[in-house]
Amino acid sequence: MKFTMRDVLGTVLFLAAGLVYWAFLVDAQTLFTTDERGMTVVGLFLGAMAFLVTRLGDAFDTTGRLEWTVAGVSLALGVVALILSGSASAATWLAVFMASLAVVWLMELVDHVGWLPHQGTPTASHA
Repeated sequence: MKFTMRDVLGTVLFLAAGLVYWAFLVDAQTLFTTDERGMTVVGLFLGAMAFLVTRLGDAFDTTGRLEWTVAGVSLALGVVALILSGSASAATWLAVFMASLAVVWLMELVDHVGWLPHQGTPTASHA
């Protein structure tokens, strides 16, 4: 497997989410992130875009299903963080969600460099 331009773009999007989160933690009032709700929305948007860019054209084999499942869990954590953004536990849920984005990104990269096994019948070519 090889590292492609879509991997670079996906990485930039994931890193942008991480950078905005870091800026949010330092200042708590950057761009659209004046509170946990805004940061969660930015994380959901950038994380979804990054995942879709990196998954584009990948095989839907056993590994692909696992990656979609992990991304789904991350999305669910983001929705929970969004729902609870006004609560006392908002910062914790946001941190868990942002950590889950890092897991999704790492899993995609590990797959694309060929470190995850590809089993089953693919439905698309693995680029």
